Amino acid sequence: MMRRRARDGGRCVRRTASGRVVVEILLADPRVDPNARDHSAWTPLHSAAAGSRDGIVVALLADPRVDVTVRDAEGNTPLHLSAKSYWSGAIEVVLADPRVDPAAVNDEGVTTLHTAALRNRDVATECILRDPRVDPLAATRGVLETALHVALTPQYSSNTQDIHRPRYDTMEIYLKGPTCVPVLLRRCPRLAVTPDGAGLTPLHLTASWDWEEDEEDPMRSETRFS
Repeated sequence: MMRRRARDGGRCVRRTASGRVVVEILLADPRVDPNARDHSAWTPLHSAAAGSRDGIVVALLADPRVDVTVRDAEGNTPLHLSAKSYWSGAIEVVLADPRVDPAAVNDEGVTTLHTAALRNRDVATECILRDPRVDPLAATRGVLETALHVALTPQYSSNTQDIHRPRYDTMEIYLKGPTCVPVLLRRCPRLAVTPDGAGLTPLHLTASWDWEEDEEDPMRSETRFS
């Protein structure tokens, strides 16, 4: 919020400006480099996508100078970072840009779909799978794991969700179970019978989970296989 104190009677006139408006003002300055990198090789688009600031992402993508395929120090595109976010606003905006490749992999051979599954982002997983360019059976390099294998592997962080609470500086991490699994199976039933490079099926991995029996378990799904 920007404040401007008027001189008429000492009243304080408040004027607000959204982040999107400020970004548009900055981008209008020819001296501003929209692809400038920080110490992690993030561009402003990486930062906005990681924070799911969809309004700012819209403003950045409207600038033809912005490189939507640029990668950070780990080979992540802005879409990879938006797939990690708990909120889905930015990922929908980024996916709508025809210049974006949803099948791009980072330096570890991980796609954006794997990234969403790894972080247990069910909404992001749904958004990515709606894109016809995405192969739900795509496997990571090396161990040849599908997104379903990643979501069902306990040693990964797929069993946690982090929620940033406004007005607080802490991050709450709690056990919730891989709720993106029903999304993956509903969108691509073939994932259920696809083994990884070591021959492990999703059933092998599911059997290794320490499931909590709960009538309100979010994993209880009406998924049916045909």
